[in-house]
Amino acid sequence: MRSALLVLLVACGWPAKPLAATGDGVWRHKSLVGLRYNRLGLSWFSDTGYRVPLSKRRTVLLSNTYVEIGGHAKVSPASLHPGAYVEVVPIAPIRLRATVLQLRYFGTYTALFEFDEGADADWSDSELDRIEDEGLARHGTGLEVQGIAQLRLKLGRVLALYESRLSYLRIDDVKPGHTWYETTYDVLLAPEDGVHVMYGTLAYILWGDTDRDMLVVGTRYQRDATFETGIERQILSGALLYRPSKSAWFLGAKPTFGFLGGGYLQDPYREGEPIFHTFAVLEWKDLGR
Repeated sequence: MRSALLVLLVACGWPAKPLAATGDGVWRHKSLVGLRYNRLGLSWFSDTGYRVPLSKRRTVLLSNTYVEIGGHAKVSPASLHPGAYVEVVPIAPIRLRATVLQLRYFGTYTALFEFDEGADADWSDSELDRIEDEGLARHGTGLEVQGIAQLRLKLGRVLALYESRLSYLRIDDVKPGHTWYETTYDVLLAPEDGVHVMYGTLAYILWGDTDRDMLVVGTRYQRDATFETGIERQILSGALLYRPSKSAWFLGAKPTFGFLGGGYLQDPYREGEPIFHTFAVLEWKDLGR
């Protein structure tokens, strides 16, 4: 499913309560389940890692700084991408992350689509549906290496975020000169290709705050670009995010719920059409304590 779902996690991860000042590390788990309309997609993203605080000081810049190492998985009806990540917050406004994933497309709903027309291939929804209906999609494997740099700012009740994601993807068994459709990014790629995704988010806390219950509204601009196939996409959306308190119903996790609704400003096939995302996140911060 489109990785754009992950952008709303930044509102979940805005600097809030600092980690315990003891310097002890903690095991953490975060799961996100997201649903997208146009193109339809369903995904589950999972992080399980060990986080170590970098500072015992509770200043504006040093609160909640850490290093975290763990395992990551992206699962959809079309794929399973297991891997590992390293995440660092050297100062509170900056978040850096590197992830390496094995790509595995198996397909109970779509799989790996290969095209022999190169970057001129027709990868519209109707063509993808035809390939799937005729059983021409197949299993496939590959590699993804991704780097994320994120700037998070909070001024009173105003939240601002800029995020840049740079991904290198390599697929096995796709012939040179051919292209393939990647379900997570929803783009056409060369056998070795790169994807740059940029997000800009401006939001306002209607009530609550980042370290307790909160309701957030905002707007987000997104731009995607591929290196080899030359695809560009722009999306403008409104956002709504709600984070309630912990409760027994959530088994001690911090829950977050969100919705994105907007439209394609630029896209090879969907320009002027709407796009919607909805998601739920559960995060356990201190497993084993």
